[in-house]
Amino acid sequence: MPVEIFGLFICMYFSPPSVRMPQ
Repeated sequence: MPVEIFGLFICMYFSPPSVRMPQ
């Protein structure tokens, strides 16, 4: 797994639900 993808996954994981899944 590329570092860029891992970083993006971590960023999404710590982001609020509204950011991950906008209404």
